Amino acid sequence: MTGRFPRSVSGVGAEPDPRASLANERTFLAWIRTALALAAGGVALEALDLPVAGGLRLSAAVLLTTLGAGTPVLAWFRWAAVERALRLRQPLPASLLGPVVAVGVSVSGLPGADRPGDGVTAPGRPVPALEAAAQAERTALAWQRTALGAAAGAVVAARLAAPSGGPVAAVLLAAGGAVGALLWRVARRRYRDATGALAAADGGGVPGPGLPAALLAGFVALVGLAGLLYVALG
Repeated sequence: MTGRFPRSVSGVGAEPDPRASLANERTFLAWIRTALALAAGGVALEALDLPVAGGLRLSAAVLLTTLGAGTPVLAWFRWAAVERALRLRQPLPASLLGPVVAVGVSVSGLPGADRPGDGVTAPGRPVPALEAAAQAERTALAWQRTALGAAAGAVVAARLAAPSGGPVAAVLLAAGGAVGALLWRVARRRYRDATGALAAADGGGVPGPGLPAALLAGFVALVGLAGLLYVALG
């Protein structure tokens, strides 16, 4: 579930401080939840009878759902770039993801939110048992929150698709349930991986989120695309 994927990241450099890798992973998951919120906001603007001019409402909805579809893809590449830099002991690359989302949300007229944090515990010192447990638990909870968000997003998408086609709604519901169950299992695995890496005497690295993270980014991008199609064709 958490193999060394992609090789372009795991095949270079040396294992970084596991705390840095886990912080990078939680930042990726925070962006995934941000993407779900953007897509939901765009759909809500179009679906709810809000006292906003039609053209303005449609433009804002299209912008938000577009951000919801694009953010997961950018978040995946951002995670890979940061992890690669950590492994090569290079400075972290600059990110355009935060400014792009902030500008998009500001243009849409919705209240902005802080960019998901990139806090990393200072490397190079032993990890106390309490801190190790907290790091592992926060990472597992981040996966669980994301699992709930992805499943909820699929349910909403299925509800919107129901009037136009039962099979489409059924597929969305099945996909949402499968993704939610997969991510819940990944959360348990990530807890064990993180606990083991942080407790290791040799300071070994933690296996990356790998393929599940890539599948999650793709699924959430599809949810955002479904929201965009609903807004554009609704």
